[in-house]
Amino acid sequence: MSLLPPVPIRDDMLEPQNVKVALGTRAGILASKISVTWQTWLRSLVLAVNSSSQALGQAALSGATAATAPTAIQTPTLNAGLYRVSWYARITTPASVSSSLTVTIHWTDGGVACSVSGAAMTGNTTSTVQSGSVLVQVDSNTTINYETAYTSVGTPMAYALDVVAELVA
Repeated sequence: MSLLPPVPIRDDMLEPQNVKVALGTRAGILASKISVTWQTWLRSLVLAVNSSSQALGQAALSGATAATAPTAIQTPTLNAGLYRVSWYARITTPASVSSSLTVTIHWTDGGVACSVSGAAMTGNTTSTVQSGSVLVQVDSNTTINYETAYTSVGTPMAYALDVVAELVA
């Protein structure tokens, strides 16, 4: 991430310009341009924004009580590139006996279907959480998908899941 120079708040943003006023124009109109100090800072801002990751899609589940089939995080399909996929899962209601939740991320790299899974969450308490982040190289015109595997014994376990995909490079 690029560090920005301090905002030049004590510098004038506009510099007055010497302009010849043509006949027939309204008197009192001032011409000015943005100062060099502010031009430099704004260029730095644009470069920092352009070089930062860009969130392309996200998914949020709340109160889920079943497995999810592979589901695209973003639409439309992606350009080829390096992406960071992050997730956060938490058991919101424990099962009365036991439960398990596993988060899996799927993508295509070089025409090969790839996936990575987090460890099974078997704590079965509301403080059972998992977060993860993975870098994936994705082929053009494909999607990044998330999926959950779910088991619950007794009254159903409920969970929340947030997933985000960001373009890195």
